[in-house]
Amino acid sequence: MKQNMADTSVVAKSVHNPSPKPTIVSHGATKICEDGETRSASKGRAENGESCRNRVVDDDKWKISLLPRFQGIDERADEFIAKFRNDMKLEREQSIREFEEMLKRSA
Repeated sequence: MKQNMADTSVVAKSVHNPSPKPTIVSHGATKICEDGETRSASKGRAENGESCRNRVVDDDKWKISLLPRFQGIDERADEFIAKFRNDMKLEREQSIREFEEMLKRSA
């Protein structure tokens, strides 16, 4: 019984410990938090535990779509989605035909 009480106190202690604040890492003109949020470097020096509530989008992130290897990616994605939907439609039609054939055999 004492062992169970000791185990629950350890669990209770670990539950009540607050999680550490996110660490902010400077990366170019943008500070990137461990939790994925970003903060502009022009707002001041980042320190451990600094709030990342004010999200600032860096202009360089939008330049990625202008790179040659990303040109035409929207068209390729649209083609993939159209092909996927067509394949799903064909599979559904095939399944319905097989189900109807099964019903005919059992009747």
